[in-house]
Amino acid sequence: MSLLAQVRAGLDQAWEALGDLKSEATYKRIVRGAYNPATGTISQTISNTSVTVGLVDYTDEQRSGSDMQSGDMRILMRAKDLAFRPEDEDQIIESDGTTWTVKQVMGDKRLYWDLRVRR
Repeated sequence: MSLLAQVRAGLDQAWEALGDLKSEATYKRIVRGAYNPATGTISQTISNTSVTVGLVDYTDEQRSGSDMQSGDMRILMRAKDLAFRPEDEDQIIESDGTTWTVKQVMGDKRLYWDLRVRR
């Protein structure tokens, strides 16, 4: 088994161990198009993908000295659950209706995404 396969297996076990920290959500991908001077608007294409996410808070040490705002949270998701790379300003809508906007994308497209999000 390759090292990557071993890491994936370990992450899958860790993901299952999150238990009730995981929830169903909708990932809202917003692709902005060109500016239309006749209408004064920018076109958008929106697509929705059902995902399972883990919403966790940052520690005080992680917040210290960073540009995070109070209330910023982390959303973790398996990369295999999303067919594209997340982008800043995309949205994640939890099943209770809470909408989070992606502010920073970290992670690896082969393994997981670690997103800094804001309400």
